[in-house]
Amino acid sequence: MTSKDQDDCSKKLVCELSAKYITNKKSMTDNEIIISETFNKEIDVKSGGVQLTLAAQVGIKQGQKMCKEYYERCGTSVEDIIAMVDVEMEDLNRIEKELKGLTEEEIEADMEREKEELKKVLVDAGVDLEKIWD
Repeated sequence: MTSKDQDDCSKKLVCELSAKYITNKKSMTDNEIIISETFNKEIDVKSGGVQLTLAAQVGIKQGQKMCKEYYERCGTSVEDIIAMVDVEMEDLNRIEKELKGLTEEEIEADMEREKEELKKVLVDAGVDLEKIWD
């Protein structure tokens, strides 16, 4: 992942979410927490994810301001990156539900409910819904 991340957006995401995890975990979505907890660990220099683990440590130890400075090449906001992650997770949830044998109508109803819940979380977090893909 890091080799294809020319603008350091994945590092920026992990860094800022790790800083947020330390200061304000209660305001985080499930996906944000999962991403944070995946990389909030001791650095293993042999690991393929060492750059992301390092980014997490920058966020934990130096905060979001340093994340923005270190990973300034990434012009995409963390909110927009998370919105993209959420869209991908929604697609994976749909596939999982299809594998469980739900009807198309049941899947659509469930996805619509989840979408409304996500919109509420985003609005509560102060995210401008006009900037998010639907």
